[in-house]
Amino acid sequence: MLLGGVHKAVGLQAPIEVEQKARYQRRDVERWAEYNGAPLRYRDPFRTLKTMRAAMFFGNDRLHVVEAALKSG
Repeated sequence: MLLGGVHKAVGLQAPIEVEQKARYQRRDVERWAEYNGAPLRYRDPFRTLKTMRAAMFFGNDRLHVVEAALKSG
């Protein structure tokens, strides 16, 4: 299920579309990345659907692949 499609259908704004929430969310992601030692690069525009598909593909059983990619930069 694509949550963005549900939000659009019922007229809800995603938190990232509200300036104050977007600032907080960005800083929260930066803190999470720093805490976990993960490099963080924002893409413009950021495509959440591709990100979601990658997360679903890798899942927990392939997490070592993601970790290796993050460490290699």
